[in-house]
Amino acid sequence: MKKSLIIALGAIALVACTKTSVSYEQTGEIGFAPVVRKNSTKAAVQGVLFDPSWSIKVFGYYDNSVGKENEYTAGKFTESYLNGVEFTKKTDGSTWTGKEHSYYWPKTGSLLFAGYAPAGFAGVTHDLATNKFSVAEFEQPDFSATTDLLYAGYGKSVLGETVPMKFAHALSWITVQAKADATIKVKITNIEIQGVAEKGSSTALPAWTTKGTKTLSVYAPSEADIKVLASTDTKVESNPDCGLVFPQTLTSAAIIKVSYMMDRGDGTFVEQSPFTKKLNELKSGSDFVREWVAGSHYTYNIIFGAAAEIEIEPSVSEWSKVTVENISATN
Repeated sequence: MKKSLIIALGAIALVACTKTSVSYEQTGEIGFAPVVRKNSTKAAVQGVLFDPSWSIKVFGYYDNSVGKENEYTAGKFTESYLNGVEFTKKTDGSTWTGKEHSYYWPKTGSLLFAGYAPAGFAGVTHDLATNKFSVAEFEQPDFSATTDLLYAGYGKSVLGETVPMKFAHALSWITVQAKADATIKVKITNIEIQGVAEKGSSTALPAWTTKGTKTLSVYAPSEADIKVLASTDTKVESNPDCGLVFPQTLTSAAIIKVSYMMDRGDGTFVEQSPFTKKLNELKSGSDFVREWVAGSHYTYNIIFGAAAEIEIEPSVSEWSKVTVENISATN
């Protein structure tokens, strides 16, 4: 009886010891600290702060035999640990974690992470081997419906730490401003950008393939909303901060068309003939802007210079001298 008791106690001690020797601490939750690349670029994310309302679609690639701080090599990181899952900002912190539920770090190996935002942007996929994102073809939306597309490929592998994720802009951003000389009064009634790409797709961001042409409305105010331009830069856009377009080469068909009215001087405005300008004939500094590049913000400034005042220089014509035949004073 005593012998059996000793054996039982020994077994209990052995189990307890074994359990202690192989236990691990609780794994930490996977979290991201996203930023936006400052030197690349409602619609457009401005600056380097990531929009807290946006979700990130995350791809995590795992290899249990590769430690952290390693780069991708062929045949490694082939296990899909996070297959395009959604991460959102924590309400009590500055990181993004799993939306539906938490995701936890493995105990060994390491992971490569890639992602894009907003998570609802349709048709975006990531390729592990090339570390490139592709985007299925879609049509250029009206400026009022455009949204930024951010993407971040993987860097070196990580394990057990908050993951910094630096995003680049996949699209180009357009803003239009106008001003008039202080001596005149001008009202812009309509601005269009014509002849730009209608559809676009990408097999490897930031490069895009585009086709077709489309006209985009920049400014189309109601009569009551038309404002007199000031002598300082004023945004003239129906959609605040205008919108985003496919990166593309600007052909001769790509033009900006401006319709406007001018005060004749007595407070009444007279419609003028619209003017157009080919976009690829405009410069930034000394260089022509002949393409829109991903991650670049293009501001187009329309300037109405001083108008010549109507001046009249009066003169009087000489009398025409006509000598009439003599009138006889006799019958």
